[in-house]
Amino acid sequence: MTAKKPTPVVDRRSQQAIDTFEKAMKAMGKHDYERAREHFDALLAGFPEERDLLERARSYRAVCERALEKRPAF
Repeated sequence: MTAKKPTPVVDRRSQQAIDTFEKAMKAMGKHDYERAREHFDALLAGFPEERDLLERARSYRAVCERALEKRPAF
């Protein structure tokens, strides 16, 4: 009989970081760059231990900034 490998457990804080990242990506998909930037900012401020996720968040936040700069002012 072979031993089962343990299923990786994602702790609650890591899951919150992932959820915040997913919300930001959904907002980007809808071209709601202001909302996406807010989610990325929350991720950057609230989850300093999530280094890989933060690296992606910084990159996508820069995309949001560029998109908002190109938006015509009303």
